[in-house]
Amino acid sequence: MLSLLATKCIVLVLMTVLTLSACFLPVLVRRVAAKALRQNGMKMFMSGCLCFGGGVLLATVFLHLLPETRDSFDKAAAMGFIPDMTYPYDGAAIWVRCKPIPAPALARPRVKETAIDGDDATLEKFLPEEEGAAVTVTAAASEAKVATLRAVMVVVALSLHSIMEGLALGLVHSNKEVWMLFGALSAHKLIIAFCMAMELLSTDVSRVAFFVSLTIFSVASPLGGLAGTLLVSLTTQTTAVGLLVPTVLHGLSAGTLLYVTFCEILERERGDPNNPTVKMLGLVGGFLLMAGLQVLDILYAPQEDAGLPSDPCSAAASPVPVYNPMPAPYQPGQEY
Repeated sequence: MLSLLATKCIVLVLMTVLTLSACFLPVLVRRVAAKALRQNGMKMFMSGCLCFGGGVLLATVFLHLLPETRDSFDKAAAMGFIPDMTYPYDGAAIWVRCKPIPAPALARPRVKETAIDGDDATLEKFLPEEEGAAVTVTAAASEAKVATLRAVMVVVALSLHSIMEGLALGLVHSNKEVWMLFGALSAHKLIIAFCMAMELLSTDVSRVAFFVSLTIFSVASPLGGLAGTLLVSLTTQTTAVGLLVPTVLHGLSAGTLLYVTFCEILERERGDPNNPTVKMLGLVGGFLLMAGLQVLDILYAPQEDAGLPSDPCSAAASPVPVYNPMPAPYQPGQEY
């Protein structure tokens, strides 16, 4: 039988290989679809896939990251790491990440159309051909830089999320829990990897940026698993830093994904009036798929023993009766 450390190493290597495969699968899918479908069909297929990815990201934020962030802040408050008060810490973390992003530097360059009266000769004198070409090239270069920046934001947010998932994988204490958590995380991570790669392809980033982004995302979970394994070997106590730092990172990741989903993916598809039914079905389908995986994760996730609470907070809320060593006072007529 393999040791716990060997099992974790095998699982992390498998997750890396599977994630890389899911990341590069959209390249093959796009080539096959381009050959099998016409131009309109290919556009409809890509729109459906991108909206499906938007639904996946929405479910990741609202069904996974946000509840987990809220629970972690509640746990930190119960343990005395932060003030025990009614304050939306999770919403504040998300808003801090969302608020500064819609800056002029990230806005798409808009072209304002102006009507100019005059004959062709006058127009040619007003805007020479070289100057018009320079303006077009500058606008295209600016749009390419903005698209690359958005792609980097998506990769960073999802990589932080993957590191936290790998950290959870490194903190488990039995081979059975490792394999069960590997199955749950893989089903979730592979879908996100596929959708992220489709989004990168749609932004026309350079080939180098595409490969580097996918590689970083693929190795994020193994890095988190390595960190979790080291934490298990070095410490057994829950500290304020160990609890609050991952929680804040979860909130920042949720805010980034929320901005990218609403202000980039869905906003771009909403501006295109074609194929609204396909887009809606893709969005709802992606959300429902991740919701179903979340239900399976809740039903089949490894549970802790009822008599062994994992933290000081769970003992107070435990449904198991607590034994009181002090006997009750004697009552007249009571039999022992």
